[in-house]
Amino acid sequence: YFPIALEAALKMKEVTYLHVEGMPAGFLKHGTLALVDDTMLSLFLLPPPRDTELHAQTLSALEEVKARNGPIVGFLFDDDAQARSLLEHCVELPVVPSTVAPFLHLIFSQLFAYFAALKLGRSIDKPRNLAKSVTVG
Repeated sequence: YFPIALEAALKMKEVTYLHVEGMPAGFLKHGTLALVDDTMLSLFLLPPPRDTELHAQTLSALEEVKARNGPIVGFLFDDDAQARSLLEHCVELPVVPSTVAPFLHLIFSQLFAYFAALKLGRSIDKPRNLAKSVTVG
């Protein structure tokens, strides 16, 4: 899920012009938790509950943020009652095979970035300082 988190953060930066970081849930304890308070939004991409170890790590990180009163938005699957009980705001995704789950997270995180940019009044069609194509030569 780390590459998906990085891509989601990149899209948020590109269209909202906000500082955003993507990281694995296990890395949250290395400095980032010191920044968490009631003004710092965290977006959690929760893996399917059947991915037990990764799911448990993500829930642990979510609980750490919640304990510090950090607002949290979670993208979770319909069958994840445990995560839903910890979240005030969630986007429920349909249950899909674990191999497909990261792609759903990617799509919905891009939509989240899109609507966040609209809410902030940013230009979606012409983000600043982005090239339409990259030429390698």
